[in-house]
Amino acid sequence: MILIVCSLLGLYLGTSFFLTKRGFFPRAGEEGRKKIDLFLIAFGNLVSRGLMKAGSPVNEERAEERAKLFGGCALFLWGISLLALVISLQPGEAPITGVKRSKQGGESSSYSFMAVLESGETVPVSVEVAAEKRTKEEREALFDEAVQEVETVLFAEGDTADCVRHDLTFPGSACGGAVKILWQTEDKNLVGYGGTVYGENAPQDGRIIWISARLYCEDAMREKTWYVCVYPPVRTQAQSREEELTALLSAREEDSREDGFFQLPEELDGMALTFYPPTTRVSGESILLWGLLLTVLLYLTGKEREKEKQKEEKRQMEADYPEILMKISVLLGAGIPASGVFTRITDGYRREKKSRGTRAAYEGMIRACMRMQSGVPEGEAYLEFGRSTGLHGYLRMASLLEQSVKSGSKGLAATFRQEAREAFLEEKNRALRQGEEAETRFLLPMLMLLGITLVVILTPAIRTMGM
Repeated sequence: MILIVCSLLGLYLGTSFFLTKRGFFPRAGEEGRKKIDLFLIAFGNLVSRGLMKAGSPVNEERAEERAKLFGGCALFLWGISLLALVISLQPGEAPITGVKRSKQGGESSSYSFMAVLESGETVPVSVEVAAEKRTKEEREALFDEAVQEVETVLFAEGDTADCVRHDLTFPGSACGGAVKILWQTEDKNLVGYGGTVYGENAPQDGRIIWISARLYCEDAMREKTWYVCVYPPVRTQAQSREEELTALLSAREEDSREDGFFQLPEELDGMALTFYPPTTRVSGESILLWGLLLTVLLYLTGKEREKEKQKEEKRQMEADYPEILMKISVLLGAGIPASGVFTRITDGYRREKKSRGTRAAYEGMIRACMRMQSGVPEGEAYLEFGRSTGLHGYLRMASLLEQSVKSGSKGLAATFRQEAREAFLEEKNRALRQGEEAETRFLLPMLMLLGITLVVILTPAIRTMGM
């Protein structure tokens, strides 16, 4: 699955890049673009060209922005799939046959294993492997304190010696490790060596058995016995299997304490038994799934940014419209022909661009001038500029300029002055509407604050009047 996804993505990226370099897709221009942007556009062209038609220069630029978004998402997902493929191809953990004990005088060590039966069943288990036996002189003085410490942790919360339903706690040491403890039980089918309670083997009215702890400190030994009544709890099959395997490990560990190496059992109930160290490796499938989710999020974020960019361009063009009309009317009144008006306005914009920033309407006028210089008829360039903005005002302005090409520019300056006055008035009305909308949005929070204030003021007064 991961290999297929990785291969398909790699094939797509290579095909899109190859077709782009071969010139199968039109380009809006590479000047001023970063190399990484050009690569992302090349990777995304194969998909984006089927979703967005490229007609005008403005649409061509939007198509390349869309291709950049698709290319970035595809490249990101391909990288994630490569990582998932590498992880999935890593070899698994090798089985182990045992663990080495600590030397004499050392501390006991706790080990966790992932047991795999011949049937395929997997059971997580833990076992504490004690160090080689200490001498008797280091243990004798702490027996009494060790017994008191064991009695405080022996029974689970809610259990007593008269009623045991949960596992007993058989500590392997006490007094900070100075005293080592070995446990014995009267009936291993009820209480295992590790304190595991097999309540399913107990009668409903309970059964009393003894449990014994042998406390060692050096070569000295003391034995303490408790009598407990075991009742049957509710146990699942998985819990029973874990308890059985833990009991087997504890028994094998106790029988081999004279050895320097703890040999793990090789079978359980006639089934072959294999142990593996616990693993926390993340699977390749989960990484691929997270990569897919992140890719979708990346695409949606880029799409939302594109929408915000288009809205901002529209707001800019609406704000610049009255100013452009006024500039056109002034230049036409000075006797400059319509074709020269665009050139004068765009030249002034280029000089002020560093301080004012990029303005979409003026950029569209620059593209219209470039089209006229490349041989496109003047009237057609004006109309294309108006259609590329998608705004009614610019469409009307382009229509007036296109008519002036056919019938001359007589009276055109006065017409543009009238259009500029109407545009300024409309912009003023739009600003007033936006202010009213902002006031309306603030009305609800103000009403909520008023309600809270009334509650704070009236509640003590109502209580005072005994209402």
